[in-house]
Amino acid sequence: MLTKPIYIISDLHLGDGHPELLEAFERFIDIKARNAHALYILGDLFEAWVGDDDESLTAKRVCERLKSLAELGVPVFYMHGNRDFLVGKSYIKQACMHSLPDPSVVTFDGHDILMSHGDLLCTHDIPYQRYRWLVHRSWLQALFLALPRSFRDKLGNKIRMKSQEQGSKKTMNLMDVDEETVTKWLKQYQVYTIVHGHTHKPFKHFYPMSHPPFTRFVLGAWENGQARILCYQRGELAFVDL
Repeated sequence: MLTKPIYIISDLHLGDGHPELLEAFERFIDIKARNAHALYILGDLFEAWVGDDDESLTAKRVCERLKSLAELGVPVFYMHGNRDFLVGKSYIKQACMHSLPDPSVVTFDGHDILMSHGDLLCTHDIPYQRYRWLVHRSWLQALFLALPRSFRDKLGNKIRMKSQEQGSKKTMNLMDVDEETVTKWLKQYQVYTIVHGHTHKPFKHFYPMSHPPFTRFVLGAWENGQARILCYQRGELAFVDL
């Protein structure tokens, strides 16, 4: 059995406009993560990302902290989210991270756990799923990344503003995961535990009436320098304070 904890986080939304979140992330790395067996980041590490030529203070400091974990022998596994899906191989390599496809099954002490950012589970929101499919086309990403950085920044800001405006008009049910899709995934991947973020609704959902019963952990967003993160230790998954 693993003797060191494994931490699972998501939805940090780091950026120069939120220094309190960056400071919280650095404290987490320096105090908790440095003593971990591994760290899993399930998307939206950054509030926005329009290319690996990002020279912001946040991008540099995050890279430095993640590299420090690698130097200590703590592997970092990174999965793209809906805000940072353009983080490329260059930055991932620079930060000494390992790419993790969405979704992925990982095994802790013989226990299989299905991990995802979570937006793929929100299948009620058909317009978003169409948008997601489009922006993940490699040819479109290549065209976008070939644009001047200043233009990418402006376009990225417009897209985020439009997304926030549309989100404010959507019902909570539309933006939450589809339970049928969750059940379908659990059967497809033959697991009894799923961990995801994206919805910003930290909670442990237990489904005792399912056959077999399963558990779904929803990771919380980092807000005001605080967060509920997931920790695997001594054979159990549990939420802990940041």
